[in-house]
Amino acid sequence: MFSRGLAFSFLAVVAFTPLKTAFAADENISVTAERSQKVADYRDVAHMFRRFDRFPAAARQGLSLHLIGWVDPGHELPSESHLIIRAKSGEIPLFAGTDHDMHFPVNDVLWAENPPIIQRLPADRIVKATMSIEVSLPQASSFSKSEAQHWLKQIDACIEDIVGVIFSFLMPDAHRLRVEVAPGATLEAVSGGNVCLLLDNRDVESRIFLLRVQDYPEGTVFRSSKPFVRVSVKIPGDPSFAFTPDK
Repeated sequence: MFSRGLAFSFLAVVAFTPLKTAFAADENISVTAERSQKVADYRDVAHMFRRFDRFPAAARQGLSLHLIGWVDPGHELPSESHLIIRAKSGEIPLFAGTDHDMHFPVNDVLWAENPPIIQRLPADRIVKATMSIEVSLPQASSFSKSEAQHWLKQIDACIEDIVGVIFSFLMPDAHRLRVEVAPGATLEAVSGGNVCLLLDNRDVESRIFLLRVQDYPEGTVFRSSKPFVRVSVKIPGDPSFAFTPDK
């Protein structure tokens, strides 16, 4: 089942059946079978998005809630899990292709139906996801310190509302942004005519820079030579979730 605990850390075990098919007297091929298993109900996940949407519109303006998923071990693509909502209208995939962002539909019809969420993985693999609150940037490749501080205040309030008073009381305020820099791009901090290189991404994949805006002078502008892939909060403790089969 899909659940959350105080530490936001979960383990899952998925049953599997090893098969052996003999093609010749001296040749065996071992196959690991995958079978569909229920890991959650629709409302287990939807309630987080609905709670976020109930937060005052002005307070969450420019913010969106995301679940970023992967398959462990190996931090593989979540689409390999074939995680779906098995609704009356048909199967709804939650991950597609190389995208780690869960595409979770939130509507009253599915809430009323509360269909099961199904995955197909062998026993030694597990679907995990982490909660991320992302920022819609006014400009694709730059933002100021004052803008970032405003987002952090908004995000801190949203975390308290989503996670709950007890959990937010145990967690420090959100103080860092996760700035995802595109391949071949540079990230710089510009202040008073001075330019400080924060990250030179020469990799073929995007890279994360954890930005603590409080460490920079007032008036600082953070800019990238290419549009940012995404800017989101660094939630203290990296709360993660796992989808575990019903017993």
